[in-house]
Amino acid sequence: MEQLFGALSDVLAGLEPSGETDEALAFIAWGRCAGEQLKTRTKPIEFFEKRLVVAVKDLTWRRNLEELSPQLVAKLNAVLGEGKVRFIEFRIEPSAVQEQVKTAFDVRQRGDVSPSISAAAESISDPSLREKFLDAASICIDSGS
Repeated sequence: MEQLFGALSDVLAGLEPSGETDEALAFIAWGRCAGEQLKTRTKPIEFFEKRLVVAVKDLTWRRNLEELSPQLVAKLNAVLGEGKVRFIEFRIEPSAVQEQVKTAFDVRQRGDVSPSISAAAESISDPSLREKFLDAASICIDSGS
C-alpha cells in the first residue's frame, strides 16, 4: 500500500498542479497518518496554500492537536513529500465530525467491545458521557489492559 501511495504521488507530481488533486491527496494522507482514534474524531475539510484545515469537536481537541501539530505535519510530509503541508489549522466544527463519531460508535457496538460493556454503555443516558465511556473502554482493549 505504501508503494502504491508513493507511486500515485509521483505520477501526480508530474502533472499540472491541481488544487482538487492536492486536496484529495492531503485528505487521504491525513487518514493514513492520524491513526484510528484521530481519524474518527477529526475530519479534514480544506487544503490550500500548503495549509490543511481539520475539523475537531471542541476546544480541548483543538488544543491537544495543536500541540501534536509538528509531528503530524512531519508525518504528512513523509507521505506526501517534503514541504507539501506547512501548517495544520484545527477548527472547532462539531457537526463536521459528528458523523465520524457516530460511525465509530456503531463499529464499537458491533463487536469491538464486549456485550457487557455495550450494555453498560446503553444505560448511560448522556450521549457525551456514553461516548467517553466507550472511548475509554476501547482504548483499554486496544492497549491490552
